[in-house]
Amino acid sequence: MSRGRVILLGASGQLGRSITRELAERGNPYELVPYTHEQLDYSDTLAVANAVQIWEEQAVAYDWTMVVNCAAFTQVDLAEDAAQYRELLALNALLPAQLAESHLPIVQISTDYVFDGKQGTPYREEDIPHPQSLYGRTKRQGELALLMHPVHPAEQHLVIRTQWLWAPWGHNFVRTMLRLAREGKPLRVVNDQIGSPTSAPSLARAICDIIACYDAERTFRTSLLHYANRGACSWYDLAYAAIATHLPEYDLSQLTPISTAEYPTAAERPAYSVLATDRVTQLYDIIPPRWQDELKRSIE
Repeated sequence: MSRGRVILLGASGQLGRSITRELAERGNPYELVPYTHEQLDYSDTLAVANAVQIWEEQAVAYDWTMVVNCAAFTQVDLAEDAAQYRELLALNALLPAQLAESHLPIVQISTDYVFDGKQGTPYREEDIPHPQSLYGRTKRQGELALLMHPVHPAEQHLVIRTQWLWAPWGHNFVRTMLRLAREGKPLRVVNDQIGSPTSAPSLARAICDIIACYDAERTFRTSLLHYANRGACSWYDLAYAAIATHLPEYDLSQLTPISTAEYPTAAERPAYSVLATDRVTQLYDIIPPRWQDELKRSIE
């Protein structure tokens, strides 16, 4: 019996691993074909073109074949280094553009960094992007490659913006804070950048729900969605909550709030980049959990 097929790019990252785990917990309803960077060089346009051609040729054997692209250059400060620009552009802009040229539905993961952070209220899908960093600009290019593609109807591709992603595995802010706290080190954390911490497992659950809906309807209900866990906080608040939840023995007086000016970085961060998630609830009946609840859930 034929069934759907999911091509997963960025399978070794925190979101890719989360999607793999979530599909396994659901009994693997679709054939999953995961790719790591070692298996497919996303910056090699010829290799990507060959892979896409194979996926399209094999698609006739399945009810549908979808590409979920979690691959990206996400080292925001390193992205400002001119020596990294070629790879940055290849992964964040050219890879989505190549995928857009296929005849396959694409789910593209994007970021709050496409906004400048100056609005002061949660960003909705219809708000105009104004990225301030090279990372944000290349991610916006990747969005446009799919959203503005002239051949396919808009519903054939879906861009999902998320933010402040973390997981119980991989490299992320929460795990870094916990590692340093376990070592008993004093911590200075920025307290004037506001966002919504989002667990990769919760985003994976939402993506798998959307895939299930696509399986039934053979279309996406929109071309652009925001997904983040509910609630907003600063990086300091997140560090405090993560350590208090996971390492109650740590002396929290060693955790000091500081301003962005006291912690200069190569890339400009949005000061306020909370994403509004009304649309994902209205269209897919997905209610993101509170970020604090996801921290507690990660212990379990």
